[in-house]
Amino acid sequence: MASNNQANFSGTWHLVKSHNLESFLKECGVGFMRRNLAKAVSPVVYITQDGDNFVIKTDTVHRSVTLDFSVDVKFKSFLPWEAEEVLMVATWEGDKLVIKTVERENGPVFSRYIEEDHLVLEQEMNSVTCKRYFKRKEVAN
Repeated sequence: MASNNQANFSGTWHLVKSHNLESFLKECGVGFMRRNLAKAVSPVVYITQDGDNFVIKTDTVHRSVTLDFSVDVKFKSFLPWEAEEVLMVATWEGDKLVIKTVERENGPVFSRYIEEDHLVLEQEMNSVTCKRYFKRKEVAN
């Protein structure tokens, strides 16, 4: 169910800093080489939001991943480090958009929220949490 005070995530977002990315990826079973590659790239995230309907496209120099979903509706997608699709669901938890795997009780959790002027992507696996901070690209007048 949508929150009355849901955040507006629409825009183009550039990564400005990450905290604990390597530990999170290691907890997810990602190998050394792929962890180092992930740390080296600076993704750009394009978000289109229409109420509870989202398209989130993440671009790096290596690949592009698009999530197209509605809140409270199950959808299939890929985890960045896996080859098989998994069933996921997005929900509002206050002003946070939270995406979880449906089929895995202890799967990763991805939360997006606005903190000051940053989009924060909080990624959690078991007790390991990573935070990635993105700055909205200014629109030229």
